[in-house]
Amino acid sequence: MEAIVFLIALFVVWLLIKVSALRKESTEAREQMQRMLGRLTEMQRELQGIKRGAVVPVEKTKDDAESLRAVIEEHRNEMLADAVVPPPLPEVPIREVIEEREAGPQITDDVDVPAIPVMESAPPLQGPRTPKEEFSLEKFMGVKLFAWLGGVAMFFGVIFFVKYAFEKNLIPPAVRIAMGFVTGTGLLV
Repeated sequence: MEAIVFLIALFVVWLLIKVSALRKESTEAREQMQRMLGRLTEMQRELQGIKRGAVVPVEKTKDDAESLRAVIEEHRNEMLADAVVPPPLPEVPIREVIEEREAGPQITDDVDVPAIPVMESAPPLQGPRTPKEEFSLEKFMGVKLFAWLGGVAMFFGVIFFVKYAFEKNLIPPAVRIAMGFVTGTGLLV
C-alpha cells in the first residue's frame, strides 16, 4: 500500500512538471502566433495600399533612392569645398631636432616658463568585474543541499500524513472526495 502511495506521489510530481512545461510552451506559441498575426495584418495593409496606389512600388523607390544619393553626394562635395584646411606644418630637418635634444635644454633668464598645472586626483579606476564564482562543494552543501533535502522531507511528510489520515479514517469520505476534486482541478489548471 505504501509503495502505491509513493508511486502516486511520484506520478503527481511528474505530472506537475509536465503541466508546467506545456504551459510554458503554449505561452511561447501564443506569443509567436500574435507576432505572426500582427505581421500578417501589416502585410495586408501594405498590399491594399499598393493596390490603391498609396504605397510606392519598389521600382519607384529605387529611382528615388538613387536621386537621393546624388543629392547627398552633391551636398557632401559642397561641404568639403567650404571646409577650412589648416596650413601645413613647417618642415624641420630631423638632424637639427636630434642635435637639439642631445645638446640638452638651453636655460635663459628672458624666457617665461609657464607653471606646470597641478592636476587634481583622478577618480578611482573601477577594477575588472569579478568573474563568476566557481562551483564550491562547501557552499553547495551548506546552502542548497539541505534546503532541497528539507523540501523533499516535507513533501514526503505531507504524503505520509494524508495516507495515515486515510487509513485511520481521520478524514471522512466526503472530504476525501472534495480533496480529490480540488487536486484534480488544480492539476488541470
